[in-house]
Amino acid sequence: MRKALTSLTTTGQHTSPIGAELYYEVFAEDFDGSTPALVLHGGMGFIGLMYNQIAALTKTRKVIAMDLRGHGRSRDVEEALTYAAFAEDVLSLLDHLTIKRVDVIGWGDGGTVGLYLAIHAPDRVRKLVTIAALYDHSGATPLLDSNLDGSDANTFEEAKQAYQRLSPTPENWSLFEQKLIRLWENEPRFSEMQLTNIRTAVLVIAGEDDEIVKLKHCKKMATRIPNAKLLVVASGTHYMPFDNPDAVNGPMLKFLTAS
Repeated sequence: MRKALTSLTTTGQHTSPIGAELYYEVFAEDFDGSTPALVLHGGMGFIGLMYNQIAALTKTRKVIAMDLRGHGRSRDVEEALTYAAFAEDVLSLLDHLTIKRVDVIGWGDGGTVGLYLAIHAPDRVRKLVTIAALYDHSGATPLLDSNLDGSDANTFEEAKQAYQRLSPTPENWSLFEQKLIRLWENEPRFSEMQLTNIRTAVLVIAGEDDEIVKLKHCKKMATRIPNAKLLVVASGTHYMPFDNPDAVNGPMLKFLTAS
């Protein structure tokens, strides 16, 4: 994982819906009127990797960010990791905060969780921004597939270091890694029919040089969702949120504020 912006000030809190103790942070709490933004990081990530987007969003609205279950400072549970479980955690957090509707900004797995919400809980999502996200696991590149077989022991070393620094159970890295790999091998599996039934406005941001998600996969997703726009970032990698935040943040803000 690359270095993320760390200059934002917030107070982190925990909540415990359906057995998973979740860590979340709330920024710009005093903003009223604009739809709150929910920011979701990618797989093996944590809130801090999205601070560039959070900083941009806090200029106009309240922002909620959470560590997905098992990630960052959130605890895991014994069950397998699924996008459905991630999404249920999100809904439980929004209920805990008495927030009815949000704009979702999700990177990687966070974007996939956003798609799940747009499909299964459309009344809770006003707009959705996906950044380098999959709707089907077949859209992953051969690079990701080769990494999942364990042939490159250094693939997840930086993620391991972050996990062991932040997690309440740092000794569980190997178990967490294996659970996440099993998730990526089998999910997501949204059908094209499910995509065509999405009524939420969606901005699909794809990187021209994404190492993990095939560009044609993102293009196909954007064509299947009726109210979707596609942005291809020139020379953009999978790590655009912090490698090239300006290319993400400007279009993101324009999309969210448009009527």
